[in-house]
Amino acid sequence: MKIAVDCTSLAKTRTGIGIYTLNLIRALSEIDGKNEYFLFAHKDFEIGFNLPVNFQIVKPGIGFTRATLWLMLEAPFELRKNKIALFHGTNFLVPRFSGCKKVSTVHDISSIVMPGKHSLMHKLSHKIFLKDSMHRADRIISVSEFTKSEIVRFFPKFGQKVVVVHEAASPEYRKITDSAILDSLKSKYKLPEKFILFVGTLEPRKNVAGLIEAFNIAREKIPGTKLVIAGGKGWLYEEIFNKVGELGIQDNVFFIGYVRYDELPALYSLARVLCYPSFYEGFGLPPLEAAACGTPVVTSDRSSIPEVMDGAALLANPDDPGDIAEKLISAINDETLRKALIEKGTRQCAEFSWRECAIKTLAVYESIT
Repeated sequence: MKIAVDCTSLAKTRTGIGIYTLNLIRALSEIDGKNEYFLFAHKDFEIGFNLPVNFQIVKPGIGFTRATLWLMLEAPFELRKNKIALFHGTNFLVPRFSGCKKVSTVHDISSIVMPGKHSLMHKLSHKIFLKDSMHRADRIISVSEFTKSEIVRFFPKFGQKVVVVHEAASPEYRKITDSAILDSLKSKYKLPEKFILFVGTLEPRKNVAGLIEAFNIAREKIPGTKLVIAGGKGWLYEEIFNKVGELGIQDNVFFIGYVRYDELPALYSLARVLCYPSFYEGFGLPPLEAAACGTPVVTSDRSSIPEVMDGAALLANPDDPGDIAEKLISAINDETLRKALIEKGTRQCAEFSWRECAIKTLAVYESIT
C-alpha cells in the first residue's frame, strides 16, 4: 500500500505537531517494512535520521508558501500522480479530490472551545477546514480521550470515526547527567543556577502571563530561584513581556527563545521544576517530556493534562496564580514530595511509547484499506 504523510509541520520551526509527525514517521519506519511511504510537504524539509528504502521524501512542486494552499491545490494532483492509496493528515487537514482514503489526526479543538486564545488566521483555518476535513476523513485519530470527548461533544456525528492514539515522550528524553553537555547549555543560554522552566510557544492559550504572576507570588518562599521561559513568539506575546515589566522582576525572568528539540532533554534536566499551566491542551507533551528527564512537574488541572500525567504531577488551577504559586513552592521546597513526583513521573512515562503509537496508527490505516 502507498501511504502519504503530511509533513508540512516539519518544514518550519518544530513545535508540538512537528514533534508528533517526526516521531510517528521514525516509529513507523522501525515497524513497517511492507508499505511504501511518501513524505509530502509544501517546502523542503529534513527528517534528521536515516529512512529505510520504503520511505521517500517527495520534492515539492510549485512551492506554495502556505501549507493550507498546498494541501488544497497541489497535494491532490501529487497524490493521484503517485497512485497513493491513503493520505494521513497529521495536522487535521485532508485534501479534497485526492482519490484515496484519508486519516485525519485532530490534536485539539481549542480554536472552537476558546476562540479568544487564538489568532484570527488560526480561527479562520479551523472554521473553514476542520469540520470539512473530519467529514471527509475515513478515520479520525485523536491524541487523547479528552480530545475525543471534545470532538464528540461538538461534532457528535463524527464520533464513530474517532480512534484514540496517544503520543509519548521520545526515547531521547531522559535525565542528562553529563556535566559537559549541561555546562555547554548553561553557557549558551546564560541560565541561572536554580530555575523554574516553562517550554512552549508564547501565546495566550499557554498562560505564560499567569505563570509569571504565580512566580512573583512565590518568589519570597523560593529564594534564589529564577524563571526561565523557553519558546518562540506566537501571537499576543506582548502581554507576557509587559507583565514582567509591570511586576519589576526583569532580573528574575529569563526569556531564552526557541530551544532546539535535541537540547530540550538537558534543559529539562537542569530545571528544578517544569511549570506548564496551559488553559487547554489536546495532549500536552512538555509535562511528560520533563517527567521523563526526572524533573518534577506543576501543570494545569484541566483538559487532557490529568489524563496524560495521571497523578505524576501537581495540578493547579490555571485561572488562579495563587494556586500555581502554592504548588510551585511545594514542588521546590518539599524534598519528599519532589522524590515522589520524580518516581511517579518515570513510571507514568513508561505508559506511553511512539512504537505503540505507530502500531495503533498502522492498525488505523489497515482498517480502512
